[in-house]
Amino acid sequence: MRLIADSDWSNKIEAMTKIRRLAHHHTDVLMASVHSVTLALISEVQNLRSQVARYAIITLADMFSTLKRSMDPELETCAKVLLQKNGESNEFIRAELEKTLSAMVSDSTPQRCLAAFIAGGSQHKIVQVRKVTAQHMSALCDKLGPGKLLSGVKDLTDKVIPALAVMCRDPSQQARWYARKILLSISEHPEFESMLAKYTTSTDFREVKQIVENLRLKGLGGIPNDTPSATGARRTGTMTRGSRTNSAESNVSGASR
Repeated sequence: MRLIADSDWSNKIEAMTKIRRLAHHHTDVLMASVHSVTLALISEVQNLRSQVARYAIITLADMFSTLKRSMDPELETCAKVLLQKNGESNEFIRAELEKTLSAMVSDSTPQRCLAAFIAGGSQHKIVQVRKVTAQHMSALCDKLGPGKLLSGVKDLTDKVIPALAVMCRDPSQQARWYARKILLSISEHPEFESMLAKYTTSTDFREVKQIVENLRLKGLGGIPNDTPSATGARRTGTMTRGSRTNSAESNVSGASR
């Protein structure tokens, strides 16, 4: 922990390399300080030196992959920062972010992970963040299934239904597609309409119901490509549940996964 706080970037890399080794070979040792280690890594994800930020992202992926559900308490903090980073970064960093976000989806508790993604990115002002959020929400909803999603369980149904009601009308075609994919998959469940009515406004209920009816008639279609203007756009308005207004570092590269 002392090295990761050091101002020398090479010492930070050395510290994270040790954390990765602990994650793979001595998880019991790492478990004793998992929260403080996670906070330190989250801080480095935002480091202006890209190699340090990238290595912190990789290290978090190792922790999610090896510690699995023991990382559940860190999900909300990690999702918020990693999704934000995805919206700011180039493809070089995004490739590692995708691996880490996928590790979160694969190895943590689906319900808690879904809540973390909804809180961290479903109404984010950056289109890229909402697209990635919707994509991983879709994978998590597939894992949970319609019965669980519509069970009325606190912090699940009451979060996912309002989020989908907004996201299925997102300006981003891809974010909208993933949200509609989820809605279509749960729409045949007998509790769908009652839960939709319970957790959305009357206006949202009518609009989402119409969207679902159109999906049943016409199908979902393939994943669309967002236009360059939409992909780079940032929304500046407010969003509600029912509406939205419109060199020395080269040696580090080989130390990744």
